[in-house]
Amino acid sequence: MNLSLLRNSFYTINNIFAERQFAIEKSWYERTVPRPSDALLLFNHSTAIYRSPNQSPLYVPHGALVYIPRGCTYSIESHCISGVARIEILLFEFNLIKTDFTRVTQNKILISQTTDEKLDLGSNGIEIIDFKPKLYERFFTSLVDTFESKNASPISIYRSACAILECIIHNHISDERAKNGNGIVDLALEYLGDSGKNEKSIAEIAEICCVSVSGFEKIFKRMTGMTPSAYRLECKLARVKQLLYKHPELSLESVADLCGFDDASYLCRVFKKKFGISPRKYQY
Repeated sequence: MNLSLLRNSFYTINNIFAERQFAIEKSWYERTVPRPSDALLLFNHSTAIYRSPNQSPLYVPHGALVYIPRGCTYSIESHCISGVARIEILLFEFNLIKTDFTRVTQNKILISQTTDEKLDLGSNGIEIIDFKPKLYERFFTSLVDTFESKNASPISIYRSACAILECIIHNHISDERAKNGNGIVDLALEYLGDSGKNEKSIAEIAEICCVSVSGFEKIFKRMTGMTPSAYRLECKLARVKQLLYKHPELSLESVADLCGFDDASYLCRVFKKKFGISPRKYQY
């Protein structure tokens, strides 16, 4: 998502749609037709794995804010977090339409003109753009509630939509340190999502990001709310759930090896501690 363009452009928000999406404990969805609009999704009480052509799998932890550009095709596997009965995702769909903008002095008239051209916020594919679940939940809930209210005026829906984009801009661009931190986190996410033979240690990832291990852990925790090790474990367990769900014929030893666990026994202990049930019981 081109956050600099989002901050520096003048636009109107068109084709607004918002809703709470609920699903059972495990769900799978595939979109084969390109999206007609951009979308922001807040994964509230759920995790997910996105797969899109020409893009590595994206592991989405609980509380992440995900951006999906228009034109994307993809599949998504969603899972509940421990202790929650169903998946909940807050969705905000929109198009940004370019508009001319002029700053004027007193006694001059402002003339603005809206075009039919949509603002392209980038084509890097589906990506995680923030980790501030409590903050974004307030904005997304306000938008969804306003959108679903029969008495809400169009301007109130528009204002709620603008508030989400303003929040994103404030969190990612106004603070230069946060911007630099995002670069490190974006790079780290690519490696922390790998498991098995491709898995790199935290020290190796810190070296790739050109920071010390302690500095890397502090930046990652500040930007995401979790440690690199905790995020890696979330990715591994999401991968375990995926394999258990789609490939029940695999042995637990094979699942453990594919997901970067030392052995099946260790996998079972970690899985049960996280979700309260064994991997095999989770399947059924």
